[in-house]
Amino acid sequence: MRRPQYCWIPIVLWESNTDLVAWKRMHKRYTQSCAYPTIALFLFLYALPLQCLAGIIPEQPKGHSYGDIPEWAWQLDTVPFDQGAAAVILQDIGYVRLDYGQSMSFRRHVRIKILRPEAISLADVLIPVYQQDNLEQLTSLKAASYNRTAQGQVKVQKLKRKQSYRINRDKHWQEQAFSLPAVRAGTIIEYRYTILSENIAFLESWDFQQDYPVIFSQINVQIP
Repeated sequence: MRRPQYCWIPIVLWESNTDLVAWKRMHKRYTQSCAYPTIALFLFLYALPLQCLAGIIPEQPKGHSYGDIPEWAWQLDTVPFDQGAAAVILQDIGYVRLDYGQSMSFRRHVRIKILRPEAISLADVLIPVYQQDNLEQLTSLKAASYNRTAQGQVKVQKLKRKQSYRINRDKHWQEQAFSLPAVRAGTIIEYRYTILSENIAFLESWDFQQDYPVIFSQINVQIP
């Protein structure tokens, strides 16, 4: 028997019937392109209403790789669909890979822009890790803050290992804590981490909407 191939099937929340018809056509094309035997990988993408994305934000926002800050993110001073927001989540992307009968890995990549001083606390990050019986382990962590000068130069402050530490909450949970340096209004902060889990019975939960406005949110699940 051939090894299963993988196929991404996007699931998008749209605002209009016209967009829904277009998505159905795309869904059919993706499905037909997958060879047998195939496991369907579902991509949940929260799409903001296009009428809200006028101005600086592109009409079709997308995720960017670590360290790749798009120009429109620097120009963004207020959120068109939430003028009072003190911060905006530029992207929040999760990747879940399940190795059947063995383990599950969860990688998350978050990028946030601080718009007002009252949101500076977002640079204080807590990552929950289930520690009982060593079911979960934080295997990688990378974080940085970005500030751009009036001359257009981007200054990067990378998180150092000694700036990250563990907090034991109880016998079940611990938190990996860190605070990103040099954060003020206009700063873009970014962090990416991976958790390896032996508990394959439950997938990580995902919130597309958060306390601050979200421009791009996506969760990818790969199951063999």
